[in-house]
Amino acid sequence: MEVSGGNIMGTLGSITKITFPKIGNESFLAKVDTGADSSSIHCDDCYVKDDVLYCKILSLKKIFKFKNFKQKSVKSSNGEGSERYSVKLRAIIEGVEVVGNFTLNNREKMNYPILIGKDILSQGFVVDVNKQFLEENYNGNIYRTFPNDTKSTELVWHRDKEDRIVEAVENTNWLFQIDNKLPIKIEGEIFIPKNTFHRIIKGDGDLKVKVQKL
Repeated sequence: MEVSGGNIMGTLGSITKITFPKIGNESFLAKVDTGADSSSIHCDDCYVKDDVLYCKILSLKKIFKFKNFKQKSVKSSNGEGSERYSVKLRAIIEGVEVVGNFTLNNREKMNYPILIGKDILSQGFVVDVNKQFLEENYNGNIYRTFPNDTKSTELVWHRDKEDRIVEAVENTNWLFQIDNKLPIKIEGEIFIPKNTFHRIIKGDGDLKVKVQKL
């Protein structure tokens, strides 16, 4: 992913957290798509009255008003036309503040309520295809979350450049498998030697693990 001006402010995986100061302090999951030209956000309903756009965003009860917005006609895959609105929102992604145009779209049937496209990524992000899941850092440890709707095809075999210890934060029926060995429950501390292929096998609910780099 090419960054405008060459300044890299953050590295994202395929899923990240995003916060909108205008909407509140709540964080939402977003899908990162390097193939999408623009970004979009879930909108339940919207209408224009007296040149002001009123809309319900992210299934929140509050109705938001925008005096500055854009409107465009789009065609679906079946050839049917519809009107779409887009609004400019200030957002915080991985601690980096950006401003982007978000198309208002009903994303109810999609896995994530927000899609982050190239218009925002080009402001200072690169995308690491190996960093597919949510990560947070506390006291020198990495806490990685695999959401419940993670697809099994995303849990690929991979290896790391350093020794690691992985430990589940809470009880889970997700499994861990190291190369040439049978899958085991993720419980207690699991040592993963560097340059050793391993993978996670999907279970029920979210999986959150603590990762220590040695």
